[in-house]
Amino acid sequence: MDVKERFDHRIKICHDAIYMNGAPERVPHLSSFMTWKIVDAGYKFSEAMYDWDLMEKITMDFERRYQFDCIREHGNRNPIKIVEGFGKSKYIIDDEHSFISAVDFVLMEPGEYDEYLSDKRKYIYTKLLQRRFGKELAAATPEVMYKVIHELKAFQDYNGRIYRRMAEELGVPNMYGPAVGGCALESVMNTWRGFKGMAMDLRRCPEKLDEVCRNQLETMTLPMYEMIRKGPDGPTPGVSFDTTGGSLSHTMVNRKQYERYFWPSIKPALDLLVEKKKTSYWFTQGDYRPFLDFFQDLPKGHLCIHVELGDIFEMRKQYPNIAFAGGIPMTMLGGGTPEECVDMTKRLIAEVGGDGGLILSQDKMCSYPKDCTRENLLAISEFVQHGEY
Repeated sequence: MDVKERFDHRIKICHDAIYMNGAPERVPHLSSFMTWKIVDAGYKFSEAMYDWDLMEKITMDFERRYQFDCIREHGNRNPIKIVEGFGKSKYIIDDEHSFISAVDFVLMEPGEYDEYLSDKRKYIYTKLLQRRFGKELAAATPEVMYKVIHELKAFQDYNGRIYRRMAEELGVPNMYGPAVGGCALESVMNTWRGFKGMAMDLRRCPEKLDEVCRNQLETMTLPMYEMIRKGPDGPTPGVSFDTTGGSLSHTMVNRKQYERYFWPSIKPALDLLVEKKKTSYWFTQGDYRPFLDFFQDLPKGHLCIHVELGDIFEMRKQYPNIAFAGGIPMTMLGGGTPEECVDMTKRLIAEVGGDGGLILSQDKMCSYPKDCTRENLLAISEFVQHGEY
């Protein structure tokens, strides 16, 4: 195949998998590799994450080596230099042990939801940004602002280059279009209140959380859905999935809370996918099984959920209308043998993807040295590309 043929073929096999119209020509292989690609290339985290030219080389070489059909992350998940332009990072990098951590900032104090709802822009600029950067933001000189803008442009330029080169040189399409099915709880947890604050607010002020979620639904989520509704039906040219979604905050709620905070955003998203004949890939961290029965009436051919925790074989039996991504345990990638990895791949293709419905991938985001070995990943990639199913 030439590059254009490879590009089109990769989109086709992803569509075949999510549409579930019969035995696939070949199972698509999705990369959920994050910073492990840096380790695999033999560099330190601090070397690659402060040098976009080096990250570009690492990311392109990674795809050349393993031949993934779709890629979740292109080395751009942690734009460290942008936030450090103000002199205050949220990341901790340990090159000796090869790990990176993000600090759990708490930017919104308890009881401030009303202030946010009354004037979002004012609250963000006078409270959230001030708490995030403190004196560094207040004392930002023209030189500091120039540096931040310069780093932002460098990041945007990198994104433009890496996606273009992936498509034009290696035949890898962009994975998905805009986000759908989101919930404001995700922003509250990740950006404002942190894990602890979020857990407390779910019990101390559920009405305010409900108000925030509904405000975002009316002012941001539904208008975005309407933009998609006004567009053409069917597959979006040049991408493997039309839309994306997912969450981590669902791990903190029970079924009643899920129905209260999540479902008002998710149900319109599912209806939109069916109405517009579109597809969506959702990366759901943690265990999503307690809520999958909400999707049991969704027609097949629209939704792919990445399984991080849970028995993917049992999930296939219970929910034949949903495509699943994942399946390869990271414990096996890092501690198993190439033969074990290939045997698991064969079983997944036969039992989960026999009639479509499988995007082969790692069950979790691979980030650290012991998460995977090159030999195991090469064995899986070789079988996916050339093995007999």
